[in-house]
Amino acid sequence: MTTRCIFGFCLTLEKPSALSVALCLAQAMSRKEAWLTARYIEHGWPMFGRPRSLVTDSAKEFKGHAFQRGCEDYGIRIRYRDRGRVHQGGVVERLLGKLNSVLASQPGSTGRSVADRDEYPAQRRARLSFADLERCVALAVIDHNLQENDRTLKVPATEWERQTRDLPHWDDDPMRVLLAFMPGAEMSLCS
Repeated sequence: MTTRCIFGFCLTLEKPSALSVALCLAQAMSRKEAWLTARYIEHGWPMFGRPRSLVTDSAKEFKGHAFQRGCEDYGIRIRYRDRGRVHQGGVVERLLGKLNSVLASQPGSTGRSVADRDEYPAQRRARLSFADLERCVALAVIDHNLQENDRTLKVPATEWERQTRDLPHWDDDPMRVLLAFMPGAEMSLCS
């Protein structure tokens, strides 16, 4: 089943890690009503659930024991994308391109290169907080899910509704999902 829907994201200032993967999957697999309400977003984002499979690149956070164990716990098959086959991540890449265009118009944007910046006082003019950026990304994701795909001429949200109508919807607790994908150490009790 391919819907081209985006189910979740994790926005962080840290480098990619097992934590950011766990946070992203917890959001993707869980209902988002409370998350949206906390960010004053009045649009629906009904996509959630356990994926049958995940297609990832070969980054170390996807090769680690925590990710493997979490996928096993939730019955998720892992498929690694072939090196150099960036087009296999086209849904997300397209969204990021659109988002970059929107953000480039915001006060404080520094352009695409150092040469474009000259003496522009980006820090003084910036007006977008981290919370604003997270809201902007969420709205871009919701918009993506509602827009017709140029190539398939299908609306991802409509495809999701159509293809998941008769499937069981697991109502996983976000904290349990987060913990399932977090690194951990096994301990033994001594008597």
